[in-house]
Amino acid sequence: MYVDYKLYKACCFGTPEFFAIASSIIILLHGAWLIYVAWSRKWDWRKNGFHLLMLIGLGVVVAVQIGILYNGGIYLREEKESDAIEMQGEITSIKGLGQFSFPRMHSDYDEEENTGYKFIINGVQCKFVAKGSLEVGDYVTVKYLPKSGYILYIAEIDREPAKIE
Repeated sequence: MYVDYKLYKACCFGTPEFFAIASSIIILLHGAWLIYVAWSRKWDWRKNGFHLLMLIGLGVVVAVQIGILYNGGIYLREEKESDAIEMQGEITSIKGLGQFSFPRMHSDYDEEENTGYKFIINGVQCKFVAKGSLEVGDYVTVKYLPKSGYILYIAEIDREPAKIE
């Protein structure tokens, strides 16, 4: 299974960064306007209550985007595809990631959109969009980015061949 580095860069770094910054600017400007309205004693809950709810909603959007950046996306700013490390090992754990730690991405390997999986392979934590038919105990070869932990390529392989004498 393979995911293009550019897709990770766009979905896990570019999009969350854009929405976090844009929403933060709107919160600051709109919040300053609401403070002005409150201080000038022109506050009316019917008129300004919606604006307050909008600010709270944008705050949630910022928190979700920062969560995605915090869980590996921010490292894509300085990581390159050429930094990827390749290793082989046994999968010791597979866990689904929460919806606030990995963006929803469509993959060709699972039937529905999901929020990704965390694989532990030889004690190394890696994240991938889908798990496909991989299960705990499978022996795999994996190519991943070391700082963010995003898997670029993962495939099941046979265990190391027995020595022929």
